[in-house]
Amino acid sequence: PDRRALADQVHLLAGRRGLYVPARSAIEEAHLRNGQDVERIRAQVTTTALKSVIMHLGTLRQGRKAVMFVSESLGRLGQDTIRVVSDLIRTANDNNTGIYTVDPRGLQAGGAGFGGVSAMLASLADSTGAEAIVSNDFNAALRKVVLTSSAFYLLGYSPKDAQLDGKFREIKVKVKHGGVQVRARNGYWAPRGADLDRARAVALGAALPSSVAKAFKEVTPDNSRRPADFWIGLAP
Repeated sequence: PDRRALADQVHLLAGRRGLYVPARSAIEEAHLRNGQDVERIRAQVTTTALKSVIMHLGTLRQGRKAVMFVSESLGRLGQDTIRVVSDLIRTANDNNTGIYTVDPRGLQAGGAGFGGVSAMLASLADSTGAEAIVSNDFNAALRKVVLTSSAFYLLGYSPKDAQLDGKFREIKVKVKHGGVQVRARNGYWAPRGADLDRARAVALGAALPSSVAKAFKEVTPDNSRRPADFWIGLAP
């Protein structure tokens, strides 16, 4: 991608926190009719966009992915806060994505919450194996995210508790080597029987018919380094 063009677009972005005068669309006019719901609606838009980004990253490639969420909070979600945060964490872990939260306000004297960051953002970062960043040195923060995302271990294990009850199972990753800091997701949700049945149905639905699979195998032999071989020529 053209990074300079992308940076130019980012620099044009103007926030609208605390502004409720319609600027572009009839949607914002509808917000004015329900003033008490504006912040909640905006928070829902933000969290929905974040979830969509995570799900999209999950379709791109295997391995660890990272999202940088720059905000001082997730917004006013009201009674839906716990449900929305839990859903984001589960979606991120299912797609092997860490959510690094960056508070644009930097360090603050007497900041509330976890090390000056909101409890929601701290939970979001810690539960996905990432970090809630509160710093006045954003360059160092960005370098740290790139460094930790560039090398990682993908661990797996067979749990002793094999119940399909959909409950959260806590896990802890420890290393014998001293002087290091381990960042890993702090648990997972066990699947339910119905979840496994749906996953099997999706896998079967995505399977190629045997005749098509055989044709693809003949086109691309096991020892081929290319996805397909082409021949172009002439004949009388």
